[in-house]
Amino acid sequence: MPRERVRQEAARLVAGEITEREFVSWIHIHVGHRGYDDLIELVELDDEYDPVDFPDEDRWFRESAEAAAIRNHVREVALRLLADC
Repeated sequence: MPRERVRQEAARLVAGEITEREFVSWIHIHVGHRGYDDLIELVELDDEYDPVDFPDEDRWFRESAEAAAIRNHVREVALRLLADC
């Protein structure tokens, strides 16, 4: 996956077009475990909060106040990707 395409998805997140959860899922699907080293933590977040395997954790990730720090971190990663242009 070209880095520019990853940046496009990061821009969609920052613009509010997709959620943090959707961004993390997209990274997992399109970048994967063998992709960019700086994105592996997002791939692992998708594993941890997979809506198919762990529906309660997925909802917690998307909606809970306790998960706000994780969602903010995902946004920070997206902003770093955009700053690296």
